[in-house]
Amino acid sequence: MFDKDKIFAYLNLDDNELFIYQRLYELLARDVPPPDLVVYLQAPTDVLLRRVHSRRMDAEAVALQPDDDYLRELNEAYHHFFFHYNVTPLLVVETSQFDSDAQRRSARRSRSSRSARWDRGRGITCRGRK
Repeated sequence: MFDKDKIFAYLNLDDNELFIYQRLYELLARDVPPPDLVVYLQAPTDVLLRRVHSRRMDAEAVALQPDDDYLRELNEAYHHFFFHYNVTPLLVVETSQFDSDAQRRSARRSRSSRSARWDRGRGITCRGRK
């Protein structure tokens, strides 16, 4: 979404860079059509911090990981932006109830092995086996 790029510009650019960005933004924005629908995946900052810190990364990826204050400021900027967004329809999905990918995979493996054992014990066919 082209409009939200301003969030990163205002958080990361100095005044001179921001002036150049604004000029380019105004030139380019004229030709960018608005989206038909915007989906905002929202989560509280503490959830985002937990998700970021739970990722397994190599040393290079850890160096590129945002610090807590930056992530907090970024999340607040997103909330502010989307609270005032009224260009196209907006669907807000609160995602804090969703687990991380690793937790989901682990839970899925655990559930599938439990249900397969339970199914076999009851004589229910599972993936072509009894």
